[in-house]
Amino acid sequence: MGASPLRVGLCCVVALCAGTGCVYWPHQQQRSPELQGVLLRQGAPAANVPVRLWINPPRDSMGRCSGSLRAQTDEAGRFVVPRVEERDSFIIMGDRRDVWQLCFLLPDEEKVTWFGSGWWGGPKVQRLACEVGAAQPGRVRALPVPVDAQGLGCRELPEPADGK
Repeated sequence: MGASPLRVGLCCVVALCAGTGCVYWPHQQQRSPELQGVLLRQGAPAANVPVRLWINPPRDSMGRCSGSLRAQTDEAGRFVVPRVEERDSFIIMGDRRDVWQLCFLLPDEEKVTWFGSGWWGGPKVQRLACEVGAAQPGRVRALPVPVDAQGLGCRELPEPADGK
């Protein structure tokens, strides 16, 4: 008695998945954290600035503003970009490092970008303080972090003491 075509096919799929490091395992996975932050421009809140999120952009994406998730800063310069999760049928057997790019579309068509990254989509929430147009080249005036070539400096803020 021979093996049925269904059984042979199933064995081939299992062998192929195991050989490539993927296993059929339907699950929900995070691609980027919820991004909460404040954007300042030369020390003042940057109000009503559109914000875009691009997950796993190509390496040459610096200065380009793409991405589907959008937010906007409020009058105090605060913004919240929701956490991104997706359902997947296969799980990769190994590490996955995700990258997310925030793009701020400033008035006068000026665009500045910031990149974050983390293993398996990073933390659940990432809090940021960002400033554009720092007075001193290489340093953000109000924030002790380096400024990139576009004049944007962001630093991660610690978790609030009350956990909120």
